[in-house]
Amino acid sequence: MKIVIIGNGKIASDCIRIMLEKGTHAVLHVFYEQQKNPEPAALMKTISEFQLNASSIHRIHDEENVNILANLNPDWIFNINCYQYLRPQVLAAASKGVINFHNGPLPLYGGVNISSWPIINGETHHGVTWHLVNEGIDKGDILAQSFFEIGPRWTAAKLMSFCIVEGIQLFEKFWEGWVNGEIQALPQHDQSTYYSLKDTPPNDGYLSWEKSASELDALVRGLHLFPFHNSFGFAKIKISHHNFIIIQTKIESGHDPSKVGQILSLTEKGLVVQCAEDKLHIQTIADAHCQPINWSTFQTMTHLQEGDWLM
Repeated sequence: MKIVIIGNGKIASDCIRIMLEKGTHAVLHVFYEQQKNPEPAALMKTISEFQLNASSIHRIHDEENVNILANLNPDWIFNINCYQYLRPQVLAAASKGVINFHNGPLPLYGGVNISSWPIINGETHHGVTWHLVNEGIDKGDILAQSFFEIGPRWTAAKLMSFCIVEGIQLFEKFWEGWVNGEIQALPQHDQSTYYSLKDTPPNDGYLSWEKSASELDALVRGLHLFPFHNSFGFAKIKISHHNFIIIQTKIESGHDPSKVGQILSLTEKGLVVQCAEDKLHIQTIADAHCQPINWSTFQTMTHLQEGDWLM
């Protein structure tokens, strides 16, 4: 089989290695996104080691890339950790089909930022999917899935990492069956959820003390993507003209409705604020440029002290 890869990061690298170490299929070309590649060293090492033809792309549907695909005439295209919409001219280049990895349990959690939304929404379970690609977005028939529990303190970065591991394991187990036509894909059922680029973090990521501490803690963890690229948004608070990014929080019990939004404690261990339910202990913060700052610097910048109120 002749195969083309459109992909980024460790999962693309590992899947290519799995294919080539079998020695029975040819990877004709690798397209990758230089700016969005979370682990460029891993993928570049694999491309170099196996002496693969490769191109850094901005848009896969650009004429140059479509022409390369047409000339290669692959049997299969694998889209692995590349979140570009594949237009009909790209899909048409593969004679047998296009297979995509999605880091969500389709038909639930289709779309983008799917490592963040389950955490923000307080989900306790998640999953990953390999599926055929049609002209819809994340609507193609399902080839394989796995499901797992989300840990109580997981961040979006942890969920993303776990999804990558699950995806690689599924790929290693089933990919030859997919390309050889030995595994039948199953249609997705009608109950679906979808998140587009227009779906932004609640309150644009700003913490609202009228929410419960558990909701705010989930928002912080859901927007914690370090060290991965984050184009979705950060959890933050605004004090005067300063924006501060919230990196780590924990929930502390205790409720006083007369003190919602009040600073209960501000020490070198962090900032504790009364929420609508329980208290939120902000443990680690950064400036607007994602550079961590200590609490002494925070106090100097904001002139806040215990007993003050936050909006």
